[in-house]
Amino acid sequence: MFERLIIVGGGVMGSGIAQVAAEAGVKNVVVADKAFGASPGFLKYVQDKIKHGIFVTKDSQGKFIHRTREEVDEVYKRIEWCNTGFKQFKAYLLQTTMVVEAIEENIDLKQELYKTIEHYLPMPAPIFTNTSVISIKKLSECLIHPERFMGVHFFNPVPLMKPVEFITHPETSVGTFKAAKELIMRLGKIHKRAPDIPGFIANRLFVKEIEAFLDALEEGADFRQIDKAFTTGTWFSDHVAGKIVDRFLGAARDLVAKDRAHELLGENEEEFKKNVDELMRLGGALKMGPYELIGYADKNEDPKMQFRMGPARFIDHVGIDVAQNCCEMLLAQEPERWKTSPLLQKMLSEGKKGVKSGEGFYEYADKVTFVIALDKSYARIGWTGKVLSLKLVRELGEAFDKAKDLGAESVILDINRGRGADINEFLLALLDEDAAIQAINIWQSTILKVINYPGPVFAAIKGSAFGGAYEFALACDYIIAENDAEIGLVEAQRGMLPGGGGTQTLTRRVGESRARQMILRGAKLKRHNEEKFAKKSMRMKDTTPILADEVGPPWVDEAVDKITEERLMELVVNNKNIKKRGRSPLKSSIVLDFLESGREKKEIRKIRESWGPLEPESFELARNAIWYGNRKQIAEGIREDEFEAIVAAFKTSTALKKIIEFFEPKEKE
Repeated sequence: MFERLIIVGGGVMGSGIAQVAAEAGVKNVVVADKAFGASPGFLKYVQDKIKHGIFVTKDSQGKFIHRTREEVDEVYKRIEWCNTGFKQFKAYLLQTTMVVEAIEENIDLKQELYKTIEHYLPMPAPIFTNTSVISIKKLSECLIHPERFMGVHFFNPVPLMKPVEFITHPETSVGTFKAAKELIMRLGKIHKRAPDIPGFIANRLFVKEIEAFLDALEEGADFRQIDKAFTTGTWFSDHVAGKIVDRFLGAARDLVAKDRAHELLGENEEEFKKNVDELMRLGGALKMGPYELIGYADKNEDPKMQFRMGPARFIDHVGIDVAQNCCEMLLAQEPERWKTSPLLQKMLSEGKKGVKSGEGFYEYADKVTFVIALDKSYARIGWTGKVLSLKLVRELGEAFDKAKDLGAESVILDINRGRGADINEFLLALLDEDAAIQAINIWQSTILKVINYPGPVFAAIKGSAFGGAYEFALACDYIIAENDAEIGLVEAQRGMLPGGGGTQTLTRRVGESRARQMILRGAKLKRHNEEKFAKKSMRMKDTTPILADEVGPPWVDEAVDKITEERLMELVVNNKNIKKRGRSPLKSSIVLDFLESGREKKEIRKIRESWGPLEPESFELARNAIWYGNRKQIAEGIREDEFEAIVAAFKTSTALKKIIEFFEPKEKE
């Protein structure tokens, strides 16, 4: 029955279903989407997302799990890809045992797709739809054999959420329902029957909550305050938040009183309420189901329940476009019962889709900041947040291009509590060499833009600059840092090595000996305030090696108690006295190399002793990049020796082990 499964739709839901099917051992999972042919970038995004999900995820209890590279390959190779507009799709249908449709919520598009599927899909193979709001009976009207059709509504995110709503229509056959049960059991999910009314159970309740929330905003309420009341459990005594929950509970009351949903399912009222509560606890991440909450509400008693997220976060999570679409589809089916809000449409027109676009009610993506002085004496560039995603790195490169095009004489690069590269993005690079190469290219090309900027570039470090953040500083011509800042290239602690030019820029700044101590140990400089530093390290259980030096030359050019605007402007005014940093190859000759080689061997021996059996495989890779790369021009050292070393490091077992450890939950003492 499960030799081949086709999922039509490569979005969040379709890709999630494909992932769990492949993980469950379905031999051949085909993901089909009309956008794959027109947008290869979208196809690559979906493939990477699934591969990432297979590699590292959490189970339904929230327990962290991960697979080896070999296990990921074994699961991932069960998935194939095709465009629904190609002949290949029809060929796949002819050999398929069942289809799950998970395209956008549009009746016309779905029914057009069903006609193609039914024409080629052998009888009696079932057709399942993942629709969350559209009547199953309505969707089935285009089919010649509606008995093979029913709804199987998964919850988002599919890999984590256990429940699936089962929705039949009067002509759904027993065989189709049985096939749905077998599929869901195979995928490790549980099913709950829902009536064939628009929105079924979950969205019939949640969309009413959304409506009430949007009404409150139109009346001037603050979405942050509403969310806070939900997540802190104070909604019961909060007038605005309480009304929103009342609307949610009112929809649950209507399921029984008006919709007679229990009768539609052939269940008694108590059994139905019990099933709904379980469905909403599992699928809605609620600590209590709606009917449990109604029991408290009827007694005017505070249940003291905290919601996992408030309505603004919830809409951002599901997607503003998805929420708006659900509202529109429900309105089209029951115009007397639903309405839409112009606010969501306005947000969509502004490009806000929630988490997936980086901005909705809240901002989810860090940004590059850019300003330029009226006299063009300087441009000021920085970024929000601590970690540097590839998107941010790319945008930093664009900001330096912009400063150059506008003629800024110098640049101030603000680094505030910089923690380096986004380690979440390392996961895909560990599995896919092409992903690693692409990421390193983005980093190194951006670093070279900083190095090659025509005017002086000043780095201003506040708080910290670790890993990639310090590499950005090292690419600058002059570094000013606050005395209590922490800096270091700590990549070796994760089984890696610097990949943003650090093996070359640091060595040419501080010399080979100091560079080896920091890079090969994965070390950082201690805080100027030793007592404060010691307390923080103890609290954070930080075991990163610490060099004896304090923040100051040669690691930075200037250390001050506080970086003031006045001091930065002094640097800008005197920029003609600050030359571009020379990064010539280290002096090399037979004699010099012989002397340095002797010192290097002694230092390497001591550093290796500090690692003991825990020495990462990247150690020798970093050592070679430092030695050979720094005897070349800076661009060659970065793009050749360091590039090859970091690509190789991503393939090592140490990097895999250390990066996975980063994601594993730490045991509480």
